Amino acid sequence: MIDPADTQPLAIIREKERALAQAIQEAQTQAQARIAEARARANALREQAEREGMEQAEQFYQAGIARARAQAELVRNTGQAAAHQLRVKGTTRLTEAIEYIVHLVLPSSEPD
Repeated sequence: MIDPADTQPLAIIREKERALAQAIQEAQTQAQARIAEARARANALREQAEREGMEQAEQFYQAGIARARAQAELVRNTGQAAAHQLRVKGTTRLTEAIEYIVHLVLPSSEPD
């Protein structure tokens, strides 16, 4: 026969094992919950970073478009100013050019 005094230490050990198993299960459940929370936070941070990155890219793009438009306007204005100067210069020299062409086409009998 088994002495009841001998089984008591085994019962205490079994109770401790059950308590430890329950504590381990609770710790694993808490760890899984923390991991799930961390993943959710990481996903939220990644999504926020993607949104901010897209916003910054759009701002960079718009700034580049604005710079390109300003440069195009400068080139257009410079070209218009150069064309105007050529027009003025051509108008002032038009009479001289006409006289030169007439002289080439219709040489005068007068010696130069």
